Amino acid sequence: MMISTMDEKKLYYKSLKEEFVSDNEGCSLKELLLINLTGWLSNLIWRLSHNTSVIFLGLTKLPTQWLITLEFLTLVFPILGIVTFLSDQIWLTNLVMGTVTVILWCLLTWLDYGDVKLGRMRSDGGGYDEMMMASSTNASRFLEGSNPNQQTGIRTEQQESDSIRKSFNNNNSFKDDDGEDDLSRTLIRSDQRLEIIEEDEIRLMVTSISFKKPFLSIYRAQLMLITSIAILAVDFNSFPRRFSKTESWGISLMDLGVGSFVFSSGISASSTILKYRTRDLLNNTNHRNLNNCQTILNKLEILRSVRRTLPLVLIGFVRIWFTKSVDYPEHVTEYGVHWNFFFTMAVLSIFGIIIQSSLKKFNLNLIILGFTICSSNYQYVLSFGGLQDYVLSNEPRDNLISANREGLSSIPGYITIYIFGLSTGLYTLPPYPDYLSKLSSHKSSASDKDQRPMKRFKKKFSVKDKRGKLIVVILSWMVIWWTGYFFCLRFISDPSRRLVNSTYCFLITAINVSLIGFHCLIEELDQIYFSSKIKHLENERRNWSGRVPRIFDRINTNGLLFFLIANLMTGLINMKFQTIFLSDSISIMILIGYISILISIVHLI
Repeated sequence: MMISTMDEKKLYYKSLKEEFVSDNEGCSLKELLLINLTGWLSNLIWRLSHNTSVIFLGLTKLPTQWLITLEFLTLVFPILGIVTFLSDQIWLTNLVMGTVTVILWCLLTWLDYGDVKLGRMRSDGGGYDEMMMASSTNASRFLEGSNPNQQTGIRTEQQESDSIRKSFNNNNSFKDDDGEDDLSRTLIRSDQRLEIIEEDEIRLMVTSISFKKPFLSIYRAQLMLITSIAILAVDFNSFPRRFSKTESWGISLMDLGVGSFVFSSGISASSTILKYRTRDLLNNTNHRNLNNCQTILNKLEILRSVRRTLPLVLIGFVRIWFTKSVDYPEHVTEYGVHWNFFFTMAVLSIFGIIIQSSLKKFNLNLIILGFTICSSNYQYVLSFGGLQDYVLSNEPRDNLISANREGLSSIPGYITIYIFGLSTGLYTLPPYPDYLSKLSSHKSSASDKDQRPMKRFKKKFSVKDKRGKLIVVILSWMVIWWTGYFFCLRFISDPSRRLVNSTYCFLITAINVSLIGFHCLIEELDQIYFSSKIKHLENERRNWSGRVPRIFDRINTNGLLFFLIANLMTGLINMKFQTIFLSDSISIMILIGYISILISIVHLI
């Protein structure tokens, strides 16, 4: 009788939990934009408060614990608050944060910088900041054609080659995890010395071009942070029901998080494509063995991508086993009976491999256009082919396809978002927005083929950042994506995460591009404003340029681990507590402890 009673209680709680997350109609677009405004303001407050600390004390006077605490209070706590206990005061919260921003800005403006002694902007031991400063300084000098260690004189061809080989062999940041920096040396047999030098030059030049942008790192880290908070917070009453995933139509914070995660993955994939196309151009030589080496390296990149996909598939199956074995409460209409988000990400990863392997045969613009047409056909099938009615129906789930119809049918829509993210990364990650088009339109002449890769590269490309132009390009795309969203909203249907229709795809892209644009604008204003105040400190200005908060830097570096631990802790907490019965104060304490543990783990690794 006792066992029967326990089983009945479990079943009763499971039904309550499933009902708790069901039949949600979402929130307003205005509320979503206000939440994004909170993230934008938190970034601005962190930069201003950090600048103030630097000006008064210098980073050498600030312990790491203080910097981490400052980042937690300005970057993490506002996001945690806005989705829980401050959710009903979003306007007031943003007003207070805006007031703090103005106060900090005025404080920096009124300071007499000539009378303030600035400490050197290096943390204890100098490792983190010296690395940032040395990397940006040496890379810029290298690409400008000067020797970082030689202030006068012109290097000969031999000196240039020896310098490149020495830099390539000594700098660990130019080595792959699997030791593939030595692969070209093993493969090349004829004209070994010249070809090794040229391959080293190509590898070094591709690596020295930065396909990472600080404002994108902040954007991705904020996305990962709010996603990790939401997957646990949704199980508490302190998390508003309007923020949880919608049943069929509408948009919510968690719906936005799912689509944004896919969009961000597309941006990350564009980095590999940019490196692939750049190296392909620089490898335009008459050396047959070098081309063979390049082909093998490209195949190894594809194999490495496949290896990154396998853990997602494995985690997806582990999640199925875990949820079924412990009878974990699930919302079937989210992805289906067996399908989950890890399987979707694995499919997208495989899709990225297909794009990369197709670049040799097809122009990238044609590939993107082709898949855009396919996504349009998917919307047609949704609206007029009966797929929408089937997915939203109560048809029995009596086979593998019908049991997982939501997850399977949403794949074309997620591929569309992935393509939109990839195309966004192709103009935001390079040194200037039209980098890829300039790269693709380049036609090698006979004189180019006779030149060394370094000279070809310096002749054809300027790698100075053109962020002002980038802001204009992002603003232009913002107009396009928002226009597309309102067109779909007017003539097609409301957004639906369950269907991943065109309206949802355009909305996800419009919000993410807008957020990226605002973070880019903040970084540009910060560099112009703060750098002008410390113009007499060249090293400090170089070092400050492009800084990313330590917490966000570690989240980006260990993104998959951060997300996996978040899912694991969410499962453990739900097994330990009946979360829907916990008070708001207890749930907030659990959330603070949860996110603190997550940050501590990735920070210590």
